[in-house]
Amino acid sequence: MKIQSAILNFRKNKFEEFHLNWLTLSFKKDMELQYQEYSYEKIVLSSRLTYAFALILFIIFGIMDFLFMKEAKMLAWVIRVGVIAPIFLIMYCLTYFPIYFKV
Repeated sequence: MKIQSAILNFRKNKFEEFHLNWLTLSFKKDMELQYQEYSYEKIVLSSRLTYAFALILFIIFGIMDFLFMKEAKMLAWVIRVGVIAPIFLIMYCLTYFPIYFKV
């Protein structure tokens, strides 16, 4: 019983110490803006690399369409290159605009 109350007090104190909103896990307005600016610089590179790597892998796996999907290879490529790949490209390009990280 003492351990549970100690854990609850610890959690409550940490939320108060960092001025966190317990529901949204966001800081107070001015601190939240500082955190977003700080995290933007850290996250933008990994986001771009993730989208680029996913697109490359997705296209590479398209080679398997030609090897194993003899009857439906054109439909698979239309979906792969005509629908999904442009979505990856759009998401990659959106990382260059601030609106991407506001969503």
